[in-house]
Amino acid sequence: YWPDLSKGGLARHIFEDSFVMHNASLVRRSVYDAVGPFDEKMLRSLDYDMFVRLALHTTAASTEEILFDQRKHDGARGPASVLHAASKSDNVWKEYDRRIFERLRTEAPLTYFEGMFEASHAGLVRRAALLQRGTIMARHDLWAYALEDWQAAAEACPLPLQNLERDICRRAVAGKHGFAGALEASELGSLKRLRGMSDTGQAICDAMLDGLIWRLRDVDTEARSGARQLIAKLEGPLGMAKVVSRRLKSKFTGNEETLLRELRAPPSINQLD
Repeated sequence: YWPDLSKGGLARHIFEDSFVMHNASLVRRSVYDAVGPFDEKMLRSLDYDMFVRLALHTTAASTEEILFDQRKHDGARGPASVLHAASKSDNVWKEYDRRIFERLRTEAPLTYFEGMFEASHAGLVRRAALLQRGTIMARHDLWAYALEDWQAAAEACPLPLQNLERDICRRAVAGKHGFAGALEASELGSLKRLRGMSDTGQAICDAMLDGLIWRLRDVDTEARSGARQLIAKLEGPLGMAKVVSRRLKSKFTGNEETLLRELRAPPSINQLD
């Protein structure tokens, strides 16, 4: 799950997926002192929890150099209280990742996410921040939070959705935990309401569905089936053709004036305080 770190800020990448390992990190002692000790209640993902906390409180740099090799065995893993087979790791990680991002939702103000973007129109920055926070929540299977943010985003700015914002929405269904939560009845209802709110609401949903195209080629049969279901439920029986046609059309339209850009480093929580 190594992301393209040439695009966007490192904090955003850390929030969207866990990809950094502690044996490849160097952290100032003063920063560890500032964020506090590891949470021993996190029997899994406590390293990811720490990186999220670090990303909120300080800036970071990265290197593409390979620093270590890791061997992963196929046997049971984890402490006795959460012992599980290697094949079940994703379910266990998902459970603990949700705890991390439920806490992030309460601890990080929207102004932190606004600090990830720059535009001359304040409403555009706010909308991008809401879309980004929503996408982070969606990638960790917290779709109720995601859709709450996206509905607020649909009302935040009258300008058409920017290419950068569409990319944010596409990433909502590209996380390693999949998008099963979007198929729950309550979340599907919220997606349909979002789509009917305004042209912006429809554009947000359309961009999210565009992100499912690569899932149709996923090696995971459950992901492929889920992608077809979600497209059909929101677009109808001809949904697949609509999504593919829309995606192809977007690749050949004229250049859009760039009003919004993503910054490399948002302000830290400490700076906001």
